[in-house]
Amino acid sequence: MNYLMAWAAPNLRSNIPITRLSRILTICFMLFGAAKAQSQSVSARTASLDVTPLKIGSTIPEELWHLPLQVVNHPEGKDTITLNDYRDKKLIILDFWATWCASCIKNFPKINELQTEFIDEVKVLAITHEKRDIVERFFQRGSGKNHRYINSVLHDSIFKKLFPHHDIPHVVWLTSKGEVLDVTDAKEMTKENIAAILQDRNSKMVTKITLDREKPLFLSDYYGGNTELKTYSVFVKGQQRGLSSQSFYRIKDNAVKGRCNINSSLLSMYEFVAVHLFSKNGDRFDTKESIVIDVAEPEKVDFRIYEASHKKANVDVSEEEWQKHNLYSYDIILPLQNPRDLYPAILELINSATDYYAQIESRRIDGQDKKVFVIRDDVKATVKD
Repeated sequence: MNYLMAWAAPNLRSNIPITRLSRILTICFMLFGAAKAQSQSVSARTASLDVTPLKIGSTIPEELWHLPLQVVNHPEGKDTITLNDYRDKKLIILDFWATWCASCIKNFPKINELQTEFIDEVKVLAITHEKRDIVERFFQRGSGKNHRYINSVLHDSIFKKLFPHHDIPHVVWLTSKGEVLDVTDAKEMTKENIAAILQDRNSKMVTKITLDREKPLFLSDYYGGNTELKTYSVFVKGQQRGLSSQSFYRIKDNAVKGRCNINSSLLSMYEFVAVHLFSKNGDRFDTKESIVIDVAEPEKVDFRIYEASHKKANVDVSEEEWQKHNLYSYDIILPLQNPRDLYPAILELINSATDYYAQIESRRIDGQDKKVFVIRDDVKATVKD
C-alpha cells in the first residue's frame, strides 16, 4: 500500500494512506468552499439591500424577508433563520435589546407570556447588534440563563439602519405584508394592544418619539435659524409617554454645556447630582450611606421604596401606574466654563422646581463626622450659606 510521508516537525512523520487523506482534504475543501460561498452570498444580499430608514406606513424591502439571520435559542436548534419563516403570522414584533440593558431583560418574562398566548398569530423576535459569543455567554450564566426561551437575532447591522434608535428597548410592529404598523417602547407590548391589532381594532398604543438630541427638550419648532441659544432650562413632572427613559450630556465644541434627563425618579436625579458634588469636594459617595431621605412620603421619591412599603402591607403594586405621576424630566443648557459647574446648577433646578430640597450636610455618624446628601420636603428645608 502506498503511503504519504508528511513532515510536520523534525523526526516527526505521519503515515496516512493517500486515498484516505485525499478524501479528508476533499471534504475539508468542500466545506470551506460552501461556507465561503454562503458568506459571500449573505454579504452580496446585504450590500444590495436598501437600508433607507423606514417610517410608520412604510413596507420593508422584499430582500429583507429572505436575508439569512444568525440566531440563538431557536426552538428547533437552528443557527440561521429568515424573516420569511414567520410570514404566516398576522403580526411580527421586533424587540431590539442588548445583554447590558436591564430594562430589556426585565421585559423578557412578559415577552414569553405574550408569545405563548399568541403563538399561532404572533412572532416576537428579539434583535441585538452583539456577537454570538457575547450573547451565548449571557444566556449561559447569571440572570440570562433564566431566559433561554428568548429567540434572538445576533450581530445585527441591518435592522438598526432600517429602524434607527438611540435607546432600547425599541419595539417595531410589522404586519404579515411587511408594513410598519407602529414603533413604540416596551410598555406598549401588552395583551390588550396585541389583541386589538389582531382583531383589526384601534389600539391605544403610544408611538415612540425619536428625540432629536441636537434640539433642547420641549423647545418650540419656531426656534432655529440664526438664533444662538445661550441658556435654557425646563423641568416637568409626570411621565412623558412616547419618550423612553434616557439621559445624556449636551456637548458643543467638545465641551459639556448641559444635560438632559427624561423619565427618571426624583431619587435617581438627586443621586446623579450627589455623586458628582461629592467627587468635586473630594469626598467618597456611598449609595447606601451617603443619602438621607427625610420626607413625609418617601414612596413618591423612588419606586423601590414604594414597592417595599406596599409589600409589607401585602398590597399589589403597579410600576406603570406609579410612573405616570412620579417621574420627572429636565433639560439644562448653560454657558459653562467648567463642566463641574453643571452639577450645582442641576441641583438648584431640581430644588426650585419640586416640593423637595436637597443639600450636602455634615452629620455625626458612628463617632465620625461624615458628609451626607439630605433630601427634605421643601417646607422643612433650612438653607445654609
